[in-house]
Amino acid sequence: MKSSIIADKEKIDIIERDIPQSDGHKVVIKVAYAGVCGSDLHYWHYGDSWAKGWIMGHEFTGYVEDPGDREDLKKGDRVICMPSKACLDCEFCHAGLTNCCEAPLTDAIGIGTPGGFAEYVMVRSHLPIKLEEHVPFEDATVVEPAAVGLAAANKSQVGPKDSVLVVGGGIIGLMSAMWAKKAGAKQITMAEAGAKRMAFAKKCDFIDKVIDAKAEDCLDQLLAANGGEKYHMIFECVGIQATLNGYLDVLKSGGKLMVLGVPNEMIPFNFNPVVVKNMSVIPSHAWTFEEFKASLAALTAGEVDLRQFITDIRPFEDIQAVFEDLASGDTKNVKVLLKISG
Repeated sequence: MKSSIIADKEKIDIIERDIPQSDGHKVVIKVAYAGVCGSDLHYWHYGDSWAKGWIMGHEFTGYVEDPGDREDLKKGDRVICMPSKACLDCEFCHAGLTNCCEAPLTDAIGIGTPGGFAEYVMVRSHLPIKLEEHVPFEDATVVEPAAVGLAAANKSQVGPKDSVLVVGGGIIGLMSAMWAKKAGAKQITMAEAGAKRMAFAKKCDFIDKVIDAKAEDCLDQLLAANGGEKYHMIFECVGIQATLNGYLDVLKSGGKLMVLGVPNEMIPFNFNPVVVKNMSVIPSHAWTFEEFKASLAALTAGEVDLRQFITDIRPFEDIQAVFEDLASGDTKNVKVLLKISG
């Protein structure tokens, strides 16, 4: 089979590998589509060190090739895979908090175990979910980042009385905005620095106002967008010092700072206003199994449009070029899918 591999720093090769064989328990999937995530770009960047040799890809859909011990699946069934490392045995997993499981990253699909940037992938048997026939593979491939946004909205307890500032117009910021609006938030404002991402966000009907994060009067514009009022909550979806610290002045006393962006290094944080104004800093990472399934259920029922976030679909062979474009800092793309097989 064709399989990608991180060959070196910022370099992916496509090589031939053996098709994985089920041990009688795990499920083998013939991958149809796989989405490129921001975390994949991070691993690609470190391809000359700890990420070398990885087969990435944790957002994927496809056909069952071997159902393993899943009696409800058969060869040819259309499935999506939950890319979770959850062990199912710890206190967190038993409580349904699978995103808090402390299983090592070596158990994660696309990190420690081979992922979906290959023609076939083998996964633990509890992870695939059968897709309804009317749900396109392409749309379903975007369920994973949608679940990240849903988890954050759930954790924030956003409701009809809340004004929300979303910092960062990438896929996670957009998904967070979508779910916050579905929860009834009265105002959704987005701060974004990239012109192309700003243009995309302005087309989204769930975002009320988009503000240029580079503008000298950005904070004044953010307040004006919310009727002169500070925001009840901020969804920080970038993970750098400037965005974590830079918007606290427009957060209400007692407000919530939802942290979704994952910093790549230790960064200073200004706790003074957080303490003095009784703000809450609430991290939100990944999703629970129930949130993943709820995101898929919303897509299946036609309650959310995930196709709108797909800005390009490229053949598997273009994977290196796709990564180079996404890492350029000047891409028009929000979510790119790789078409792995027919």
